[in-house]
Amino acid sequence: MALDVDRRLDLVQEMQKELWLDRLNAARRDGRMEAWLSTLRGLPCQLDGGGMNGSYNLCQKAISSDGAAWILRFNRVGAVHPEYADEKVAVEVEMLTLIRERTTIPVPTVHAWGLAADNPLGLGPFMLMEFIEGVCAKDFLRDTTTDTRILREDIGDGDIESLFRQFAGFQLQLFALDFDRIGSLPTPKTGFPVPIRPLTWKTHSILQNGGVDTFGDREEGFGSTGEYLKYLAGQDCEQVAGQLNSVSGPFGAKSDYATFNALRNLAPSMVNEKYDRGPFKLICDDLGLANLILRGEDDMTVVGVVDLEWSYVGPAQMAASAPWWLVQDRPTNEDWECKNDEPPSLASRYFRYLDLYKRVLREEEERRAGHGAKEFSSLVQWSEDSGAMWLHMLLSGGFNREETFPFHQLRRHIGADKWAGLQPHLDKGEMDAFARQKVLQLEQHDAEEDEMLKDKERVESGELSRLAKMSRSTPRKSRHRQHASNSGPRQIPASDYESDAAQYMENREMAVPPNPHPPRDNTELSLRVLRRYQPSVRSIIAIAANAVAYNFLEATQGWEKHGAEGTMFICEHEPIVAPTGQILPRASVFVLNRRSMDNLAIDLLNVTDCEVVGELIVFRLDDVAAGANKQGEEGSAGKKIIGLWLHADESNTREVHASLITGAWQQGRQALDAYIQAATAGVLDNAAYAPEQQGPGAAPGDSGAGKRLSMSELFGPKNGA
Repeated sequence: MALDVDRRLDLVQEMQKELWLDRLNAARRDGRMEAWLSTLRGLPCQLDGGGMNGSYNLCQKAISSDGAAWILRFNRVGAVHPEYADEKVAVEVEMLTLIRERTTIPVPTVHAWGLAADNPLGLGPFMLMEFIEGVCAKDFLRDTTTDTRILREDIGDGDIESLFRQFAGFQLQLFALDFDRIGSLPTPKTGFPVPIRPLTWKTHSILQNGGVDTFGDREEGFGSTGEYLKYLAGQDCEQVAGQLNSVSGPFGAKSDYATFNALRNLAPSMVNEKYDRGPFKLICDDLGLANLILRGEDDMTVVGVVDLEWSYVGPAQMAASAPWWLVQDRPTNEDWECKNDEPPSLASRYFRYLDLYKRVLREEEERRAGHGAKEFSSLVQWSEDSGAMWLHMLLSGGFNREETFPFHQLRRHIGADKWAGLQPHLDKGEMDAFARQKVLQLEQHDAEEDEMLKDKERVESGELSRLAKMSRSTPRKSRHRQHASNSGPRQIPASDYESDAAQYMENREMAVPPNPHPPRDNTELSLRVLRRYQPSVRSIIAIAANAVAYNFLEATQGWEKHGAEGTMFICEHEPIVAPTGQILPRASVFVLNRRSMDNLAIDLLNVTDCEVVGELIVFRLDDVAAGANKQGEEGSAGKKIIGLWLHADESNTREVHASLITGAWQQGRQALDAYIQAATAGVLDNAAYAPEQQGPGAAPGDSGAGKRLSMSELFGPKNGA
């Protein structure tokens, strides 16, 4: 039987997930997610379908106005420890970037990413990646008659060989990259301050689901593979001792104590001396067949490799070990438990696929330059011959039990006598004391769980709010710093969705938009986004794919970047009806900023002069709002000169857009000048506005007649500059 999670934490995390999903669904329904996506992408975006839910991530597909498909991915609250959520995302960005730069493995391009502090929706750290079209291998390959990921038995060996051969090629490319120490990935792209000790799948799982911090001092490194293996084995001992419900009774407590201490004593002896002190290699703890995107159900070509979280630098012998994923399920899972000392039924399939994998691996390694010594396949064979493969499977994950298949195989490999000699020799009194302590901890866990279940019932009946219940929940110890950021979303230079994310979430977890949008063309989609910033937009006159804004500095008589860069829209707005009844046509230039949420909006009626100077369209702005703003409705007062540079192509788009802008400006300005002349000549009915002009201290005879109205008096607080 597998080691149980701390059920108290499970209840807390379920509540955290529900509160987070409420916020996420609200952002989807009210359009804030689409608006934010549009700023990240620099183009109007529309959500496409419901959310996709994986083990650790929640993904939302979106389509931008240029037809490209994207995946916005969040850590799932309740599945990822909040203290390490930022690190998880930053390290995966580094892994994806490194793979794109140094290999030909088809990983998705990361367009933008950010920490929790960078997310204006309050939904935690995120990544925006390209969407890879295809079939998720996990769902296509799995046996749908079970609730596991185990491979269907009707898949032909030819298809399995094709997958193994492609996967082996990816492994060989990753293995070619050398590192000089075990630990966290370097972070040259993100600049995230990672400690030396890595965030592994095992360490995170024990903390998140067992409530036990087994990191140790994260600034302390490892001098050798042997030292690292002993550290990993020690984590199981810490979990047994620290998790309140880690045992089911006094006998289990004594047995587990002996078993995991024996494992810790064994680990340093199962080291390949050639690689003990390096070079060290890339490891992704959860990388297997489930991470693959296939071209189609009848085409096993791998077109994408996704979900590369839990990546770090580790021992070469663990990177090139006989794999756990050959039947797409971990041999440490409950379905693999040995009963009456007999291996599980899956064992024969596993060993048959292992032989197939080793053959195609040798063949692929022989084909590749630089692998004449068959380094990778030799290490895989060593892991099988030495029994280290079983140790590696156990050390890579937490919540282990001695009934599992890897434990069974490891003990069988080293022999019963040697295994017994590895177990600590403790007197009966010491073992009894440990067992009594664990029984008391179990009673404490169960009592606290009962109280929390009562609170849950009160929440479900409406007697207690979810937030009130959260405030009563068991706190969890935290001893590592968090990293805040105020720099906004990170852009990845051109150089995952979850591998478990192909299944759509149930409606109770994440609401699908109530009325799916009918297909929209690009203009309609763009209008929808623009009206969130400027509700008065009536139509789009023209769109330029790339515009960069500059400010003119009086002090230096030169130009500097404004900060706004992205798609530019020339917009027609609802006209303004003046007090005289005159109609003032209104247009604007709007840059949807891909670099931040501060867009640039220029109302052409506020522009005193507009002309083309060299490669810039130059706007001289009146003494009202002029500049970038988050909502497109307000700005900073003061005279400004802004220049817009537009990308030019063979269609002379720069000249075309410049002509449209100057034409719209001239039309609006002529109407405005005519109105102002009428006001100056006293054509306006004074009574229509004189009371608004005269304050308490106004002199007799003051009136609006003959006074030139300012732009702000005429229009009030309008959109943008």
